[in-house]
Amino acid sequence: MKTIIARVREHARDVLKDSSDILTLDTKAIDTNLIPRLEELHKVWTKLPFTRGHRPFDQDLGLVVFYNVMNFCFQDPKTKHEYTYTTQAGKKLTRSTAFFDALSEAPVDWNDPKAVRRITLEKWMKWTQQSDKNVLYMGKERLEKAIGFANFLIEKGYPSVVAFVEADQLDAQNMIYAFIESGYYGDEFLKRAQLTIRSINEIMIAHRHLHIKRVELLTCMADYRLPQVFYNTGVVLLSDRLKKRLQNQEEILDGSSEEKALRATVIVVGEYIAKKMNLPEASIDRLLWELSQEMASEGELPIPHMLVATDKY
Repeated sequence: MKTIIARVREHARDVLKDSSDILTLDTKAIDTNLIPRLEELHKVWTKLPFTRGHRPFDQDLGLVVFYNVMNFCFQDPKTKHEYTYTTQAGKKLTRSTAFFDALSEAPVDWNDPKAVRRITLEKWMKWTQQSDKNVLYMGKERLEKAIGFANFLIEKGYPSVVAFVEADQLDAQNMIYAFIESGYYGDEFLKRAQLTIRSINEIMIAHRHLHIKRVELLTCMADYRLPQVFYNTGVVLLSDRLKKRLQNQEEILDGSSEEKALRATVIVVGEYIAKKMNLPEASIDRLLWELSQEMASEGELPIPHMLVATDKY
């Protein structure tokens, strides 16, 4: 019987088969333009532990789980506004990094579902520095999702996030089903659910020198940034229509054939690279993300990433 993650891979391949009028893959470009850069990054990032600060194990775990309940779309597709957060040390951050730091500095016990459930909208707006001038896309709805997930944990009888994670015997396949059951990780490519498991695995390694079982089942995480790396390195060849839409920063509709095709490339290309480099796909995902940040800072991403109004990724 195929695992649910194996079905994600199969689905991604099927999407691309039906999307030849939207985009195509160039495997030669993967071999020549992408893999050599990833191999160089791998030398630097090999076995790099997950570090987000100096929090205790239970806070690291609770924070990363609740963060990924709310980890999606930080640039408003319509206004193009990017959420910002100024840390307690005075550093101004943007988008996902800004939001993660806002949560990490909030006076909340993220391991305690009852504490999360008690967060008021007034406190939420203050802690995340949201205002009329600093709008966070679906900012209020994110709090509703956090409270909803906290209620799910409480109703299931879990006194803490640690108890929830350990109940699934640190097994990736079991965890996927638990996250899906919660109703807060819905996505045909399971991006946030898989990313949460990878992050939990990194926390386990950093704090307890343990690995999540069957973590090698995970795919690359289908988001908006990795396809941008692909079409800016010639790995993905875009149709003229889609390329023009991306260059003009037109909104791509959630669930459209264009959005699905772009996201599917992450799964398919990631699997190809993983086999070539003999690494787990989740590790390839991390390398691709680091490459995307490097390319962004070096001005190597002239074609913008897609803008999608979504809470999936």
